[in-house]
Amino acid sequence: MGHNLMTETHVIILAIALMLAVSTIFHTLRATYFDASVYAAFSFAVIWQILAYIETGYLDPLIIISSIMTTLASLAVALIVGLPFLAYRRRERDKRGHS
Repeated sequence: MGHNLMTETHVIILAIALMLAVSTIFHTLRATYFDASVYAAFSFAVIWQILAYIETGYLDPLIIISSIMTTLASLAVALIVGLPFLAYRRRERDKRGHS
C-alpha cells in the first residue's frame, strides 16, 4: 500500500470544487466575462500544479501537457460558471439604459 493521501474520487471532487470556487471568485471580481474565465483557468492550472507538487513531492514530468489540459478543462468550467454573471450584468446594464 502506497502513501497516497487521496483516492481518485477525492482528487476529482477537489478539482471540481476548486474549479468552481476559482471561477466564481474571478467572475465576481472581474466584470469582463471572457477575461474572468481566462484568468480563472490559468489560476486554477497554477494552483493545481502546486497542489500536485505538494502531494507527490516532485513536478509532473509531463507538466506542460497536464497544464494545458487542466487549463482547457477549467476554461470550460469557468465559461459555464460565468454565464449567470454575464446574464446578470447584461440585465443590470439594460435596466440602467432604459431608466
